[in-house]
Amino acid sequence: MKESLKKAYEITDAKINFVSLVDKAANKRQFLLKKEDGGKAVFTSYGRIVKADAENHYVTGIVYEPLAEDSHGNFMTEEEITKAAYWFAKNGDKVDLQHSFEPLDGATVVENWIAKADFEIDGEAIQKGTWLMTVEVADESVWEGIEKGEITGFSMGGLGNYSEEDVDLDNVSKQETSEKKG
Repeated sequence: MKESLKKAYEITDAKINFVSLVDKAANKRQFLLKKEDGGKAVFTSYGRIVKADAENHYVTGIVYEPLAEDSHGNFMTEEEITKAAYWFAKNGDKVDLQHSFEPLDGATVVENWIAKADFEIDGEAIQKGTWLMTVEVADESVWEGIEKGEITGFSMGGLGNYSEEDVDLDNVSKQETSEKKG
């Protein structure tokens, strides 16, 4: 269940260098920001795996959802998520493991898309404007980690701008997580 927010900090012009396969996706969409000078921020965000195809070693998950506040009071619009996803696709589609920032030889992005409408994947509601990705995982040890539930989602990492003041938005929703803001 989402509750309406009045204000949140907007992230824009995100340049996503890697999308990682991570074990911390249970934190859902928690955004970790480290403030830098000039309104820039280095960040990661956590999505979740929504479908795994054991026969072909494909894993599909949410990278980021639009207008949903993360645990640090930040959000991205559908337009900004689209720009970030397209930048990622044009600049290498690099996947790593646990934010190592070293491309994982046994992982290939086979789909990278923005939901054009609300829909479901295996009963999981997907909102229009959500960034989704499917990765083929050829590395057996990584695939084992997915099957055992040790690797539970995607986490994007990169550089972007964020607003210095919170933005009034009536249509930004707050996501429930068990994590505390910090």
